[in-house]
Amino acid sequence: MKKFFGIFAVLLLSLIVMWLVIVTLQKQSEVSIEANVSNLDETSQGEQGRQQTSDLIDSSQGPVIYLSFASHNEDEFHPDYPNFIQDEDAFWESRSNLIAYAQMLVSHGVQYDFQTDWNFLLAVQAYDQGDESTNGKNVIRYLHEDLGVDIDPHSHENGGYNFVDVAYLISELGVEPTGVVGGFIAGPPESSQLDYFWSLRTGLMYPSATWTPEILWGGGTGQHQNESDYWISGVWYPKSATEFDVHDPTAPLPNVGNNSGTWDAFFDLLEALQDGELDPEGFYTATIMINQSEMDEANRQLYESYLLEVASAVAQGDVIYSTITNTFIAWETTQDGEPTIHHTSSSADTLEEPPFKKPLKRPLPKVEL
Repeated sequence: MKKFFGIFAVLLLSLIVMWLVIVTLQKQSEVSIEANVSNLDETSQGEQGRQQTSDLIDSSQGPVIYLSFASHNEDEFHPDYPNFIQDEDAFWESRSNLIAYAQMLVSHGVQYDFQTDWNFLLAVQAYDQGDESTNGKNVIRYLHEDLGVDIDPHSHENGGYNFVDVAYLISELGVEPTGVVGGFIAGPPESSQLDYFWSLRTGLMYPSATWTPEILWGGGTGQHQNESDYWISGVWYPKSATEFDVHDPTAPLPNVGNNSGTWDAFFDLLEALQDGELDPEGFYTATIMINQSEMDEANRQLYESYLLEVASAVAQGDVIYSTITNTFIAWETTQDGEPTIHHTSSSADTLEEPPFKKPLKRPLPKVEL
């Protein structure tokens, strides 16, 4: 009998030990799950919105369009832009419109390049310590850290600030600028800045500042006049100022074509793709451009209506939203150095004003916002 109770006691003790082990493992699993959920909850919209490299790669059998969205603000020498340091009210209004526009884009899964000149950045330095609308961060940090926006330097190099100086101001506000040249003069050849960006490294206003251009984007002409020859979709390494649309793999910098930056040209390109008119081996790019001075509620609603129209093309894989940098990464990863240089053939060719200033020619679709 004693032997029986001894065996029973051993078995009971074993069962108790096993139960304790199981309970401990379950608790550890629950803690792990809770930690993962907590980490996801704490992940900013920006981290969720940023693309992984695998998200950039199209695995379909046909071509797609890598669609980026970009915006410019300008120095005080441009129409519609005051000296933001001197006009603080104008700065806060512009900041508010920018935040609303960026939030609208991100809500539709869009990848956005904010391309900024020095005028707005100096006002951010002077006035913007963050508030509830930006989670306590200055607007540049908020765009990048919370919304996943790429911050690209843009400069007309007026007032003594070149691209390197603008990149320096971005970094002083707490964000690492990309290596994207946010717009430049590609032609006519005698006015081309191609050679300039091949060698640009140091600042003018801040001589100790350094920045290295990595990707050209937005090449056009001065005042955007007679520039349809430079409205190109694709990625390539421009050979020279006189042969800008000729690929030279030994050239220092790649160019990501913006397809003119208009909705009209994008929809024409999309129609050509869906009609099977594009090279199935090609790599196609487009950008939708807007000026920061135009980010009012009416234009936000207009752009949102077009995003709703594009949604079906995104869902079926004809369009991939991508930043300019990630578009180049996708080309570099998938194309083995093969260029695509597709000249835009569009009703946009008839524009007599800068493409992002001209009202859209396409009728506004009737959609519920």
